[in-house]
Amino acid sequence: MKIKILSAVLSLGAMAACTTTEKVQEIDTTLDKKGSVGGSDIGLNDDGVAILQTETSADDELRSQIWLNNDLETAVNHEYYMLKWCRKDLADPRLGGSGEITQLPEIDDMKTPTEVKEDFGIEGDALKIVKRESYLKRLKSERKLEKTLREMAKTIKKSRENCEMRMAGARVKAGLPAQRFEGNVTISPDGKVEKIIYAQEKSLDDAFRIVKMKKASGS
Repeated sequence: MKIKILSAVLSLGAMAACTTTEKVQEIDTTLDKKGSVGGSDIGLNDDGVAILQTETSADDELRSQIWLNNDLETAVNHEYYMLKWCRKDLADPRLGGSGEITQLPEIDDMKTPTEVKEDFGIEGDALKIVKRESYLKRLKSERKLEKTLREMAKTIKKSRENCEMRMAGARVKAGLPAQRFEGNVTISPDGKVEKIIYAQEKSLDDAFRIVKMKKASGS
């Protein structure tokens, strides 16, 4: 079976020095199938070489990449928020800080923009704006973004872990538990919340208030 696909897609993510073409060409997907694993076929090509072959439609490939990047971006933003929170608490004089928060560099748009051609005109009775961009360039941009997001998430997470390790020691010295308070509630037999003893800690003010409350109640 032969189908028309974007042949250059297969070379994306390989050596940057390789030259790719954006022209859609016919590619031979013939395979002497011997088995399958996951969503890929295992078989022999025309040269008798064992091949693991995966076929994906162009729209599914780009859609999956965009969804993956959205999840990675959410993870990066979460780690960034937690690191800012940690540095804010660590700077508090009650934890021995100077009161000056060490600022973090802002997370800018890390995506490499692709050239978009915009046409305005009329089709039938409707006025339309048509935007066009290279599929391959967009896919390559999204894959590059994935790599950037993964590296960013790794860097921020490491900084957050180091910060929270220092913060844990500072909290203990200040009479607080090493970790932030989680919410404490009582649950009825039918699984509903009966009473909120104290809510989840959202600031150092909450932490010191909860400690004071626990000491007053003898708990």
